[in-house]
Amino acid sequence: MTLLITGMLVLIGIHLLPSFVSLRQGLIGRLGWQVYQAGFALIALAGLILIVVGMSRADFVALWQPPAWGRQAALILMLPALFLLVGAYLPSNIRRITRHPMLWGVTLWS
Repeated sequence: MTLLITGMLVLIGIHLLPSFVSLRQGLIGRLGWQVYQAGFALIALAGLILIVVGMSRADFVALWQPPAWGRQAALILMLPALFLLVGAYLPSNIRRITRHPMLWGVTLWS
């Protein structure tokens, strides 16, 4: 769990760096743009690797148990969701029935 938390802190920390403009500009001025970008990418990659390794070693904790009827509901709702998503991009009468077929398709899918 320590690796997971460390990786998350490293990844979030390196992505917060650009919000500190003076620190970022100082690093770019001292190191150069390409070295700054390479360092940023390597530190972000190290954080991502720590997250993956930490996640693989962490114990599984079930936070939520989906309801038993959820599988059947998903199977039933996928067909109209797909028709609505396709109808958003093709000329059809689906837009007469609903103004935003893609919105309804994504809502049914989710």
